[in-house]
Amino acid sequence: MARVFAFWAYRKGTTYSHKQSSAGNLVQFEACKNVIIENVTLRGSESWTLHFLACDEVLVTGIKIRNPLHGPNTDGIDINMCSNVRISNCDIYTNDDAIVLKSREPDYYGKICENITITNCVLTTICNAFKIGTETMSDFRNIVFSNSTIKAANPGDELAKVTAAY
Repeated sequence: MARVFAFWAYRKGTTYSHKQSSAGNLVQFEACKNVIIENVTLRGSESWTLHFLACDEVLVTGIKIRNPLHGPNTDGIDINMCSNVRISNCDIYTNDDAIVLKSREPDYYGKICENITITNCVLTTICNAFKIGTETMSDFRNIVFSNSTIKAANPGDELAKVTAAY
């Protein structure tokens, strides 16, 4: 399986932060195949942190997402019209949806979100931990969400204080 990473993600165990002056996705893959993201920390995103659009054969494992509890649309992982996706052993802390499946891009009309497995994750948020459907244009099939922990984020938590500095 080929490994496709954003330009900066060539080493495991590294932390990356969003430093754009305007809101945008921290990392986005569009129409990619055989994507592997593993053992990195993504933090301080001003919008969706990790966005997959019309991708096939995606593996995300062992990652941490750390976003502050303020600001809109700081989703953890967005899976938009993708197939054959496995997310496992992830720890997501964010203000908005931790993991969300979407189907909302007109350029990929008719592509469905299918064969998605999310397992062994810790999802901490003040919004939705796991969500299916936002502005939905096509179907969702064969979705498995298992063996994961969902927590309510609290602005008084130590992690909330740490992420506020991002």
